[in-house]
Amino acid sequence: MPGYTDQPECSDYFYWNGWYYLIFSNYGTAKYRYSKSPFGPWICPEQEMLDGLLYRVPKTAAFGDRRIAAGFLCINPQGESYAGNLILRELVQHPDGTLGTCLIKELVPVQNTLREKAALESGESGGYVQKRLPISENSVKIRIERDRAYGNYGVIFQAGSKEAFEIRIEPALRTVGIYPVHSNLYFCPTKRVLQSVGGLEEGCLLEVNLKNDVLDMGINQDRTLICRLDRDYADGESLSWYGFVKDGKAVFEVRGDIALRRTASAEELLPLAHYGSDSV
Repeated sequence: MPGYTDQPECSDYFYWNGWYYLIFSNYGTAKYRYSKSPFGPWICPEQEMLDGLLYRVPKTAAFGDRRIAAGFLCINPQGESYAGNLILRELVQHPDGTLGTCLIKELVPVQNTLREKAALESGESGGYVQKRLPISENSVKIRIERDRAYGNYGVIFQAGSKEAFEIRIEPALRTVGIYPVHSNLYFCPTKRVLQSVGGLEEGCLLEVNLKNDVLDMGINQDRTLICRLDRDYADGESLSWYGFVKDGKAVFEVRGDIALRRTASAEELLPLAHYGSDSV
């Protein structure tokens, strides 16, 4: 495959609703091609990665009319290791044949019925504003609606007195990333970022789950991002959450019903993965 300095590996090939798919990994990062014919010509999508840079070598299997991908998250935060945690994703198939990923509803923690709204506005002349959100759980669902589409926006979280991070949403750059709070993204290289994310101008829906050092996140039920933070970052810590807006106005709606109705158990889903991990 021209343009790759390492071999494409760990391939997965399947047919789904009129399209043929070839998933492969390069330096461990999962990518895909799709076609109307069994052997191509293969189309390279605008966003070729499944999840982020740290979601490694997934294989897929049918689950009724759904399709589940099983891969792993490296133990090393930068992905410089092999094996770690088993990570399951549900594939999302778009009408044009391209794929997205979302969190599997049966495996998302169920939260209470809390529902609160907080409005943030930086003012007519622009600027930055942040406000604490009325939640402390490790798993949250936050819908953000923007009234004026200028700068960036997102959510800050902090475990106890440890370092604070922000989920920064950049509509102009079409990126969603995890950064140290208030850092300059151009001087903060990170593998915790998604590119070519559409539909961010008017807001987005975030589903965020923190456990120990793992951050698992869904964006608009169409993209996902898995990564590691500092060792044992959220283990036994109380979480603080803030919404922020730069040069604009937004409404943050915190919802407790992060999980949909359960239709299958974790035990039913886990056998779809045919290789092990150090921890599940």
